[in-house]
Amino acid sequence: MTSLEGWLGHWVMALNDTAKIVENRRFLCYPAINLQSIYVGFVPQNADDMKNIQQKFTVIGPMDQLDKVLCLVFIHHAGWLPDACNCSNNKSSSQLQKQQLGSDHGVTHHGSTYNTTRFQDAMIDKLVEKD
Repeated sequence: MTSLEGWLGHWVMALNDTAKIVENRRFLCYPAINLQSIYVGFVPQNADDMKNIQQKFTVIGPMDQLDKVLCLVFIHHAGWLPDACNCSNNKSSSQLQKQQLGSDHGVTHHGSTYNTTRFQDAMIDKLVEKD
């Protein structure tokens, strides 16, 4: 099994190289290059592209803060704030975390518990540059 650093390295090497992107299918995992941008059809070519994506979507936010982005979506589209989004309520953050884990995929969130190196962070930044 390839390490995280090895996997990231393969995808960084595949930037702008279609043959390497196809070769990386061997990992049986998602293509890690600007996946969010590709999914929503955002391939920035010039300064006007940022305006275009802002017109395409009502709420745009970072995926690593998805819980907060969903709160914005609720406020904008439903006009009210769910209790889990209310920062002024009396629930402690650990109570909110336990409440949110129930709606997660049944495991403790492992993305924030894995400590990446600066080198790995730099590779991730390259892979999500357009996201």
